[in-house]
Amino acid sequence: MKAIVGLGNPGKKYLENRHNIGFRVIDKLAAENRLRLKRSLSQKAWLGEFNSESHVFLLAKPVSFMNNSGISVARILARYKVSPQNLLVVYDDADLDLGLMRLRKSGSSAGHKGIASVLEVLGRKDISRLRIGIGRFRQGDLADYVLSDFSQAEKEKLDMVISRAAIASLEWFKEKKEKTIKVEL
Repeated sequence: MKAIVGLGNPGKKYLENRHNIGFRVIDKLAAENRLRLKRSLSQKAWLGEFNSESHVFLLAKPVSFMNNSGISVARILARYKVSPQNLLVVYDDADLDLGLMRLRKSGSSAGHKGIASVLEVLGRKDISRLRIGIGRFRQGDLADYVLSDFSQAEKEKLDMVISRAAIASLEWFKEKKEKTIKVEL
C-alpha cells in the first residue's frame, strides 16, 4: 500500500487557506477516483483507498491540525502497515511561487511546522514530500499569510496547480525521482 497524506487544518474556517493546499490535493485525488473519504477517530484523519495501476493508494487528511500532523501520520502508517518509503506528504511552501512544486526524497522541515511534526514523530528525515508553492511570502507575519485565503487572481490559477500536484503525487510512486515542476499559469 502507498499513502499520500495532505497536510492542512480541519474546519470550514481554514478550508480556503493557503496552508490547506495539501488537503485540496487529496480532495482532488479522491474526486478523480470517485472516492468519498471517511472520518477515522482512531487515526485522527479523513481516509480513503483506491486502486490504480496495480497499486492500492491510501489518501489521508489528518485532522490533528497542521502542527500536530505527525501524530496522525504515525497512527496511519501503523494501522495500515505502510512503510515510510511508501509515504508521500503533500503540503504548502511559502518559499515557492504559486505554480512551482518540488518533489523530494528527504530533507529538513525548512521551518514548516506540519512536516516538522511528521519528521519528529516518525524520527526520520527520509520522508518523501511534495512541496507546493502558495506564493512567495514577502513581509508581515508568516502565520497570518499561510492562514489567509488565496487572492481572486490566484484562485483562477489554483485548479491547474492542484490538478498537476495530484498527477505528480501518483507519478512519484512510479519514478521516485526528485524534480521541480513548473505549472504554466
